[in-house]
Amino acid sequence: MRRIATNASLDHLEGQRRRARVSEAPLPATGPAIEASDRALQEAIVVAFRRLPPKLQVAATLALVEGQTHAEIADALDVPVGTVKSRVFRAVRALRIELERLGIRP
Repeated sequence: MRRIATNASLDHLEGQRRRARVSEAPLPATGPAIEASDRALQEAIVVAFRRLPPKLQVAATLALVEGQTHAEIADALDVPVGTVKSRVFRAVRALRIELERLGIRP
């Protein structure tokens, strides 16, 4: 069942990627007094995530946003743990490059 959900998610991401490279829809505010610099950083991170290939996007989201372990992600995606580690590493590297291109330095 988990594999079906994963495949459906990957199909959805690939379809979104074909339809539009990056959505220009505004992000919801996280609080009443969100600062402009925080908002710009949040938008840059979302743009960088959306530009990742679907398999890297899924691995990075599960690891970095959801906080799942590599073993949990491997189980959910039905891939070896080494594959998950590789995808997360490549996603982080691609995110750093994209954020630097967008003017955000770590």
